[in-house]
Amino acid sequence: MAVFRKLLVSFAIFALNGIVEASPADSSQTARAEAGGVAVNVNGDGNVVTVSLADPQVKVIVKRLMSVSLRMQKSQRANDETLATLGRQIAEVQRAVATMVAASRQPDDDPAGRAAVDALMTGDTRPSQDFLRRQEVDALNRAGQKGAVGTDGVQAASNFASEQAALLSISNISDALQVYQRAVDYQPDDPWTLMRLGDAQVTAGKTSAALSTFERAVELIKPKLSSSNRYSSHTMAAALLRIGDVLAMKGENKSALDHYQDALNLNAKSTDANVDGIGVMRNRATLYQHMGDIFVQQREYQQAMDAYQTSLSIRQTAADTHSNELLVVLGLSSTCQKVGDLFDKKQDYANALAYYQKAIDAGGKLSSTDADSSIWKANLASIHQRTANVLIDQHKRNVAFDHIRMAVDLRVQLVSEDSANLQWKQELAFSKMKLGDLLFAERNYGRALDAYREAHALYKDVAEADTDNSDRIRWLAVSLRKKGLALTVEGEYAAALDDLGTAVFLDQKLVDHDEGNAVWQTDLALARWRLAAVESGQSVETRIDLLQRSLKALESLQRHNKLAPDDQKYPGMVSRDLSNLMH
Repeated sequence: MAVFRKLLVSFAIFALNGIVEASPADSSQTARAEAGGVAVNVNGDGNVVTVSLADPQVKVIVKRLMSVSLRMQKSQRANDETLATLGRQIAEVQRAVATMVAASRQPDDDPAGRAAVDALMTGDTRPSQDFLRRQEVDALNRAGQKGAVGTDGVQAASNFASEQAALLSISNISDALQVYQRAVDYQPDDPWTLMRLGDAQVTAGKTSAALSTFERAVELIKPKLSSSNRYSSHTMAAALLRIGDVLAMKGENKSALDHYQDALNLNAKSTDANVDGIGVMRNRATLYQHMGDIFVQQREYQQAMDAYQTSLSIRQTAADTHSNELLVVLGLSSTCQKVGDLFDKKQDYANALAYYQKAIDAGGKLSSTDADSSIWKANLASIHQRTANVLIDQHKRNVAFDHIRMAVDLRVQLVSEDSANLQWKQELAFSKMKLGDLLFAERNYGRALDAYREAHALYKDVAEADTDNSDRIRWLAVSLRKKGLALTVEGEYAAALDDLGTAVFLDQKLVDHDEGNAVWQTDLALARWRLAAVESGQSVETRIDLLQRSLKALESLQRHNKLAPDDQKYPGMVSRDLSNLMH
């Protein structure tokens, strides 16, 4: 067995090409690496090979892995809201690749290491997983021989397990979870190992389990937290950001905001720590953007705009020096889209379209490989979808059709390449639903119903995969409301009653969970309105009651400035329907 089997690996992972969050270096490292690299030291022979995460061979391999396997997209929230976790996933994969490249460059290397790297160049991770598993076992054997449980041998075994899991997660997140758990079993008191497990749990749709994992990490960090320990502040901020994200997924917006604010306060303390500046900037930009998302949910549009503009300013500064880095560009593009969305809500369509164009222009300096990547294509689909939404609001339906079809085509490609990617299914469902809206407006009710049915089937698959995710439940209810209306117009009253009744039930469950959520209150009011429109199968008294409850909710939202600008028309429309039915 080659001498490389005896290596000790230590990591100083501060950034992925200077753009992603990572754990600070541990003081017990046997071999030091420059920030953003790995150092491989053959035990006792003095041979140290350092490989940067920006090493050309590492970058080529990672891009290849991204192109052949699309599971590196996070599956919980909208594409432009997943960049933080996407960055973490890519960082973990890049760390594993760097270790394998370092192994292949050892003076007395193992031929299996070279063969594994050759396989990585083709997109095959299995030889590397096997290789890392052997290193894990050897590290444990060394630790057992020395009675060194909890020392460098076990730490190395944990690192090897995490790297196996990172490569495995590209193709099988369920199996990857088991390996991440093994890494935690080796180092149960290491918060970063726990956070890697939690990130994988989020990706797998296990949000409740992820929340518990992140909370365990917080408890481990607390004793080390102090004003003089900037690394602990950086680590705690990372854990709080993750908890905030999971709470937002579960619809617990107030608690999520509190965690984001606490993370921001701690993040400020780590800006002059020995961590990469771009990584800290990206964390702050992500925090502000996620806070803005919650303010939008709460109809606090000015606060949302302030948060997005702060995020945009930070991302632009990062992009000024990293304009060819995919994740930096995606971050800038995503925030431009968020700002455009707010202008759309304010019916400032010119500014909305201008920011969507800025979102496209952000990728102007990407390499041809990155520009053709699945991640950038997904981003372009999102921009086309948003552009279509604005054009619909401007009643420019013909042009809107073109953009929606481009979004649908891109998203069909992505889903066909990775049918297990829940996020891309959800985005395709949204595009199908918007296509249905356009067809419905053109009075092409049959084709609209077909589009709504396709959207609902996709939303149903996505929602059933993670029943704790309130956003997915919400969109499932919206798809039922749309389909129910089309069924009503087509005269399929029994089916319409079933769909609209289920929509009301789901919306009511969400409102019961958070009565202050204006979006969910609006959804419930609209579902009751649509249900009341079904003349067959329910009494006039029932329909009147539905309309009265709908109108009461909408008027209350309107009085408290919680009704979105494009929803302001609904109280009058419901009032007219109620008056007509009563008289």
